[in-house]
Amino acid sequence: MNPVEIAQGINHALLETTTASTAALLLVLLMRRRMRTVFGASVAYAAWLLVPIASIAVLLPAPAADTMSIPVVYTLVAQPMQAVITGAETGISIATWLCAAWLLGAMTMLVHFIRQQRRFRTSLGRLFVREADVLQADATAGLPAAIGWFNPVIVLPADFDTRYSAEQRELMLAHERAHIRHGDLQANAAFLALRCVFWFNPLLHVAARAFRHDQELACDQRVIARHPQSRRAYGEAMFRTQLATQALPLGCHWGFTHPLKERIEMLKLPAPSMFRWLSGSALVVVLTLGFGLAAWSAQPESHGSADTKITITLTDVTLGEAIDKVVAEAGLHLGTPDVLRLKNKMSFSFRDEPIRNVLELFGEEAGLTPEISDGLVSFLKQAEPVRGVSLPVPTYPKEALDRSQGGKVILLVDVAADGSVSNAVVDHSEPAGAFDAVALKAVKKWKFTPAMKDGKAIASRIRVPVEFRTDGDPDAKKS
Repeated sequence: MNPVEIAQGINHALLETTTASTAALLLVLLMRRRMRTVFGASVAYAAWLLVPIASIAVLLPAPAADTMSIPVVYTLVAQPMQAVITGAETGISIATWLCAAWLLGAMTMLVHFIRQQRRFRTSLGRLFVREADVLQADATAGLPAAIGWFNPVIVLPADFDTRYSAEQRELMLAHERAHIRHGDLQANAAFLALRCVFWFNPLLHVAARAFRHDQELACDQRVIARHPQSRRAYGEAMFRTQLATQALPLGCHWGFTHPLKERIEMLKLPAPSMFRWLSGSALVVVLTLGFGLAAWSAQPESHGSADTKITITLTDVTLGEAIDKVVAEAGLHLGTPDVLRLKNKMSFSFRDEPIRNVLELFGEEAGLTPEISDGLVSFLKQAEPVRGVSLPVPTYPKEALDRSQGGKVILLVDVAADGSVSNAVVDHSEPAGAFDAVALKAVKKWKFTPAMKDGKAIASRIRVPVEFRTDGDPDAKKS
């Protein structure tokens, strides 16, 4: 794939995943409060799984379109050394610019989060080891906190022993350990990655606050489930905690995103029964799988690409009919049906031949240039194409000649405005590498009449199939 095709693929994937993730975000934001009331905070927090699942689902291969295969015997009918213009590649495409802008935005967002993380870490001052997984800081704001991702640790405030009672200290440590044990820090890292990738989606950044809030409520619920008689002490500990004034992207802390009033109100509610919890969990599983399946099945059926190989034989058909049947055989759609009106007759046979080669051959016969994009085949008129002026024949490799070995090399040739060859690369060859060197050596000596645009010669890129064969070709044995 060339850079433009790669950029188009990235842009297409971003469009699909953005659509799917936005729909999942809207669904979660609409139902989170109701799910929290009916099934508990843990179930509402688990519902956020819909977002990554929906994004992943649309990246899975789409359902394949049904195609018919016609087994045949291979007969090569392409003429050697014919150049077909594939379109000038001047400047950078819009798809490339969009892809570059997305990458720049993602890197900027990543740097922003890294700086936030470092600022919070710096604000803690010196850290002292208190236990194996517990550190104590010079600072107090936003602590206790669980920080890190690979090996998370708990950081306690400087006045931890004097600010909280023994029971409250136990509850605060249980809160942070619950975050670590249930993978909340890894979940924060995953959400952070989503915000970097989809930095252009404002809904995702708005939802980040709701996600962290549901995470804290779920953690509160887990702690109270283990300490049901300590609701009052737990609430008092919350009031005594000094909230942070800056964000901690990769971690769980007592920051400015946690509305304490709602958290205190949640402590007054009875814990959900096992039946309600199981029912809510089952609902989340069904919604997650169902939404993911819907996102996957909503993709258009996958069709063939320019590299799809076909096997087909047709005899005495019009060029228009041939194009129609070959396009259908490859699982593609024809975007320019006017070519079906071409009445000149032809017979052909191909086995495992890339569809782009076949369509280029037909395009030469019709004086058109084929283009394949997103499963759609279009034939465009060749306006003042590049024409060969001097094309010295490549030297036939002695080893291949001794074995009577034939083959084909498809060259991508950059033709300068003066008709000279400025660069050439092998697009693909059969057999691979057998004739590449001699074809590239010969192409450096070729001369073309350049493509014209608005009456001026322009640089362009052409695709040149060069065929090597010995059977019935006396000129090849003399090369």
